[in-house]
Amino acid sequence: MPDETRVPNKDWDPEAALQSLAFEAQMEQGDAAAASARLLREHAIMATQSICHLAAFAVTERIRFEAARYVVDRVLESSLDHDVRLQRAQTKVVGQALYTVVRALGLQHGFDPDSQEVRELAHDAILTFAIEEEGGA
Repeated sequence: MPDETRVPNKDWDPEAALQSLAFEAQMEQGDAAAASARLLREHAIMATQSICHLAAFAVTERIRFEAARYVVDRVLESSLDHDVRLQRAQTKVVGQALYTVVRALGLQHGFDPDSQEVRELAHDAILTFAIEEEGGA
């Protein structure tokens, strides 16, 4: 069952908020961490909207900049950086596999897999593979 979003009143009443938090903890069998996590989940959309609104419409340029930077950092941190790390890991795995194959072929066919010519050929093959994968994605 999804959590119901409860938007707080405009006016902040600390005593009422504390009572509400105590009630939340009781609803979660006394688990304050679970109650806190639920409260954060419920207000995440409102917080995100507030940050985006500040990025676009804040009165000062400094606040707009800080809010925009926060949004960009979070987006890059969560998706683009993950994609780059994944691509690097895939290239590393392909490189290790190619190195293993070249080493096995070298042992079987009597050539030195660590020679400069073989290393350059393997390196070129990895670059070619990476470029083709990037173009196909």
